[in-house]
Amino acid sequence: MLTWTACSNPNRETNEELSSESQINISNTPGKGVEFFQGSYKDALALAEQDGKLVFVFFFVDWVASNSVMREVVFRRPEVGEYFNERIVSFEVDRGKSEILMSDLVNIIDTKFDVVIPTYLVLDSEGNGLSQAHGSALPRQIISIISRAIGETDSTFAATQKKYEDGERSIDFLQQYLMEAMEELAFRTLNRQDDASIRAFRAEEAKYKQIAAEYFELKPYTDLINEIDAHLIMYFYSHAARGDVLVDFVLDHYDEFLTVTSEVEMAQFTLNATFLATSSAARTGDEKFFEYIDSLESYPLIQAVEYERKRDFYREYFPENMRKEWEITYYKARGDWDQVIEEYEKRFREQSTRVAAWDRRELAEQLLQSENPEHHKVAIKYAREAHESDQQNPQFAATYIIALITVGKKHTAVHITEEYRKGLSDSESDKERQREFDHGLSTRLEVIGESSPKKLVKFAFLVQWKLVGTDALSYI
Repeated sequence: MLTWTACSNPNRETNEELSSESQINISNTPGKGVEFFQGSYKDALALAEQDGKLVFVFFFVDWVASNSVMREVVFRRPEVGEYFNERIVSFEVDRGKSEILMSDLVNIIDTKFDVVIPTYLVLDSEGNGLSQAHGSALPRQIISIISRAIGETDSTFAATQKKYEDGERSIDFLQQYLMEAMEELAFRTLNRQDDASIRAFRAEEAKYKQIAAEYFELKPYTDLINEIDAHLIMYFYSHAARGDVLVDFVLDHYDEFLTVTSEVEMAQFTLNATFLATSSAARTGDEKFFEYIDSLESYPLIQAVEYERKRDFYREYFPENMRKEWEITYYKARGDWDQVIEEYEKRFREQSTRVAAWDRRELAEQLLQSENPEHHKVAIKYAREAHESDQQNPQFAATYIIALITVGKKHTAVHITEEYRKGLSDSESDKERQREFDHGLSTRLEVIGESSPKKLVKFAFLVQWKLVGTDALSYI
C-alpha cells in the first residue's frame, strides 16, 4: 500500500470536453451501486473537472479473492453507490490488462512501495494523487476509508487504541476495535526496500491477528454467525488452514455463514483453507491429503467448487488440479518413489515431447534424492533421455552430469561435460548457456552434496570450474 505526495500527470491534456470516442456510462440513479466510468482515463479526469468531483481509481486483478468480493458485492451495494456517485468519478483498472493506463499513472506511484491489491487511489481532476488505501472492506468500511481519503472525516483510531491500552476488553468494544484496525491497516505503507518497514508492517498485522483470535475465543462460536464477525474471520484468518478450530467451524456451518456473507467470499475462504491444508499434508506425507481432496467432491465444498467453475477462476482449487499439483509431493514425502515414477509416467503419455522432456529432467532430479541405488539408475535413464532430446539445453546437461556423478560414472560425466562445452561458441546466447550450465551444476550439488561421497562432490566442483581431465580423475 502506498502513501504518496501529490504530483502532476505530465501526460494529461487539457480537459475542456470529453472525447467523442469515449463510451460514457455514468448514472447517479438512487439504489444503484458504484457506477464505474466506461471511457478513457483522460476522459474520466475531464468529467471530474466538468462536474467538480474527484476521481476514484480501483486497481484489481481477477484472481485475488478480496478483489472479487469488492467488485461483485461491496461496490454493488446501494449505500456505497450513493456515497461514491455523488462525490466521485469512479474508474477501475485491471492491473493484468491495462499496461497503457499504468503508464499514465506511473508518475504518481512510488515503485519502492508495494501495491497491494485491491488498491484505491483518490486523485483530483488534474490527475494528482491525494491519497491511497487498500484491502477488503465491508460497505460501511469502504465509505469510511474513502471519506478519510478525500478529507471529509478524520481517523478516531487513536482514541480507540487508548481505550484498548487502558484495559477495555468488552466484546462489543473489541469488535469495534478490530473493525477500526482494519481501516488503519488499509492506510499503512510497506516499503519493500526497507527491512525495518517490512518488520513493522508484519508486526502490526500479527498484533491484530492475535487480538482477533482472543476476541473470537470470548464468544460462543454460534454467536459469530453475523455480518461483522464473518467479515473479521475472513480478514484475519485469510491464511488459516483447515484443522484450525474456527476455520472448521465455518466449514461445518457453511449454509449459516452464507446467509450473512457473500457466496464468493465463502467459496474462496473455505477453498483456500482446504488448499492450504492439502498442500501442507502433501509436504508432510499426511494421509489426510486424499481426505481433503475428496472433501471437494462432497457437500458443502462441492458447492464452492462449482461456484468457482462457473466463474472460471481459481483453478488451483479444483480437486483434479489440486491432486495433480500435490500428489507427487505427497508420495515423495512418504518415500514412495515407485509411486512417484508411476505418476510421472502417466504424465509422459499425455504430454507433448517438449513438456515430457522437462518432466523427465524433473523426475531424474527427484529420484536422485532417494537412498535406493536402483532409483538412481532410473534417474540416469530419464536424465539421458531429456539431454538427448535437446543437447544444447544447459539444464538438461547439468542434470544428466549430476546423475552420472551420483552413481559414480565419473568418466562419462567428464565426457558429457567436455562435449557440452565444445558445442558452445563465443556468442552472447552461448555465454548465457555457459552461465546457466555452471549455475545448474552448483545448485544441484546443494541438493545431493550432503548425501554424496566427498570425492564426488569435489569432482563435481572440478567439472564446474573446467578443471577436468587426467589430473582431475587421478585426484579423485
